[in-house]
Amino acid sequence: MLARPVGKDQRPWNKGLLIGQKKPLEPKHVWSIRVRLEVARSWRDLEIFNLAIDSKLRACDLVKQTSNDNAVACNQPIVLFEADRSTAAAELLRAAVEGKEYWSGIFAEYDRRGIDRPDPVPHPDDVVIDYETGEVRIKGPVMTEQKDARETAILDRKEYELDLEICIKAMEADPNNLELRRTHKELTKIVGWLRKGAPFAG
Repeated sequence: MLARPVGKDQRPWNKGLLIGQKKPLEPKHVWSIRVRLEVARSWRDLEIFNLAIDSKLRACDLVKQTSNDNAVACNQPIVLFEADRSTAAAELLRAAVEGKEYWSGIFAEYDRRGIDRPDPVPHPDDVVIDYETGEVRIKGPVMTEQKDARETAILDRKEYELDLEICIKAMEADPNNLELRRTHKELTKIVGWLRKGAPFAG
């Protein structure tokens, strides 16, 4: 018996959706997620993800944990993560090298066919590997949203510069306005970043 009757004109919430247990993640997917979380410096999410993978918990099992369970469970991966940092760095290096090799093959095939290359994010040219230290840095966008936001900011550069000029004139008229000071500080930072060519910190 349904908890709530569904009318003839009302569509069931799960129609056309995959429900139930999903296929398990493959090791390459697990490491891809770990690398993205580490690059984004989302340490808490990385620890919870590691906890779920290491203990083979499903998302619903993690949600069911109480705050005390979470406190105990999350402390263990932190210790393991700190102790196993060299392994994580080695895996990050391996994933970066494999990614660069994979995309170089794809780019070569596109060049051979005379087709425009795809523009993956992060772009392999933005992945900088120091083979002496094993350090991996990404000097470009890590997510599509970052790339889109940067391109939009570059297109809107003139508007930002105009807004900064208006803000400076408004500050001259009202120098004690804290909101104008905050806006001026933010606009100065954005315009300065755009004038430098909108580089990514990496």
